[in-house]
Amino acid sequence: MVRRMSTPSSRHTLRAIVLTAITALVAASIAFLATPAQASWTTTTTVHDAKFQLCRVKKNDNWKIKFRVDNRRAKHGHYGTVFRVRGGKTTSFRIWAKRGKFSGVETLGWRQGDSVDTMISERSGVGAGGGIPMNHIRRC
Repeated sequence: MVRRMSTPSSRHTLRAIVLTAITALVAASIAFLATPAQASWTTTTTVHDAKFQLCRVKKNDNWKIKFRVDNRRAKHGHYGTVFRVRGGKTTSFRIWAKRGKFSGVETLGWRQGDSVDTMISERSGVGAGGGIPMNHIRRC
């Protein structure tokens, strides 16, 4: 039986190929596999580098909407407000984010027929916002 002996150059070539493939796989994993918390948020409104963000979770036949303010790049604090209209009655939910921080995450229920508006504002009340269809909000 004849055995082929590997030469140092063929081992180096094989090692280089394997290391290149592993490096490419690790780089692709880091680039494309963001954590769900990072990948799931839908930014609805931006004011002074503060972002109002939503995501949704299926709950039986209805949805739960989670919302937060990403204020990491803003120079001052911002409020985030969600307005839910259900059966002609409007209910609002408001959260606060300090300069350079995330707000906490709050949740509200959504049923078929409800409408949702969002707004991001300063302490003075000056802000921006608008309605958003449920199918434009990413799943958490």
